[in-house]
Amino acid sequence: MDDTDCTTEESTVEHSQQETHSVASTSDHTHSFQAAKTPTLCSLILTTLREPTDSVDSGWSWVICACSFVSNFVVLGTLASFGVLYTGLLEFYTKSNTTNGGYCDTNKNESGISAVTAWIGNQAVFLTFLLAPFSTSLVARWGVRPVTMTGSAFVSAGAFLTAATNEIWQAILTYGVILGVGASLSVIPVTGILPAYFNKRTSLAMCIARSALWVAGLAMVPINQTILDHYGWRAVCIFIGSYSLLSFVSGLLIRPRVQQNKQKLTVKRIVVQACNTQRHLRFSVWLWLTSLHYFSVYLVLHHLIRHAECSVGASGRDAALLLIYTSVCGAVSGVLVGYIGDYVSNRIMLLQLIMFSSGIVNICFPFFKTYSELVGYSILVGVFGSFRMLVAVIPRDIVGLEEIVNAWGIYSLIAGVVAAAGPPFGGWIYDFTGSYNTAFVVCGCLSVISSLSMFSDIYLKRRQEEKLNKKEKLESGSESAVVSFETSV
Repeated sequence: MDDTDCTTEESTVEHSQQETHSVASTSDHTHSFQAAKTPTLCSLILTTLREPTDSVDSGWSWVICACSFVSNFVVLGTLASFGVLYTGLLEFYTKSNTTNGGYCDTNKNESGISAVTAWIGNQAVFLTFLLAPFSTSLVARWGVRPVTMTGSAFVSAGAFLTAATNEIWQAILTYGVILGVGASLSVIPVTGILPAYFNKRTSLAMCIARSALWVAGLAMVPINQTILDHYGWRAVCIFIGSYSLLSFVSGLLIRPRVQQNKQKLTVKRIVVQACNTQRHLRFSVWLWLTSLHYFSVYLVLHHLIRHAECSVGASGRDAALLLIYTSVCGAVSGVLVGYIGDYVSNRIMLLQLIMFSSGIVNICFPFFKTYSELVGYSILVGVFGSFRMLVAVIPRDIVGLEEIVNAWGIYSLIAGVVAAAGPPFGGWIYDFTGSYNTAFVVCGCLSVISSLSMFSDIYLKRRQEEKLNKKEKLESGSESAVVSFETSV
């Protein structure tokens, strides 16, 4: 073998090695490019959250249910547990008031401090439901996620600012207005859209979400009472502002429905939508009758603790336990009623029974004179408080899925206005008579009247079905005439 052959062989080997190295480099580059294109878990989650969903009764539907539960836990739990904060605020304002009088001795006081202080929490309740149609309309323009997250930020800011107030009017502005606006933006939309994600388990899903009110009472009442006893009412406000951020986090997980097209938001559109829903006679009658029962809801939750302390002589901790008993029974009975609601043929009849029973319990309130008897009263209030679960589902039965969000907004508006009148009325009655008995009896009578009057729905439903059948016959008759004319031609 000569030198030329050796040189050729060496160059061939060299070239082969270079090709192998080049192929290896290309392969490595391809693998690294593919690895770069492979989405991470974080990016995959973000992509999923950005995309709308068209699934019903799916796994993500229950995620939306969990988000609604958290929002209800934060907002409705805050509004319902105001009774604890109310006692701390009332004691603070009573001591700083120029008139003499103790925490329980505010009756026949010209300042009317019980009713005025009640307006702090009452204003939040009022705005939460008053702005409901506006909140649901914002969803059509911006979507559920940004509206809910903005609302939770307002709730947190309102609670933090309340901790720095010294006057009643300042607390009404921060807690009543700022927190109330945020509560409406946070909880109304995410509750109103929930039926769109379910078909077979709508009632159960709504009841699970709404039961957050009672679960929050079970968790927040003892915590708030402990903070109040050791650190004062300002620390309670700081705590409320902190845990309210949970609603902001849950808002991130809300995936919008595909059919939720964004619309241009105008005042005219809001008014037109409200009027269109209100023209539905059956829904309007049911709405106004049911809202009467709401007069008692926040009156009981806001004033029961003070009644136990001043009329029965219970300690602050024992008085707060009454709301815990109410919360436990409300959560259990709420889920049970939700389960039953998916199988009964007439949910309105079930609602009537619950409201009537609740009214009778409040009418008998003056007979609950000892702490142990108040425990029994609290349990009954929780059991019959399950009516909240049904009223969240019934609008869909009446107006249909297409109008459910708007109907829920209108219902929240009317019911909220009536509910907001309860706590100041109770405070005014106590300032004038030194007792809550009259206020609770009035609430019970309204509930009984509301439940009995709702039998009118049977007639209205039959009338609605007759109109629908007549319309279908006219349409079918017109189609038959057209077919026969075409055949003859």
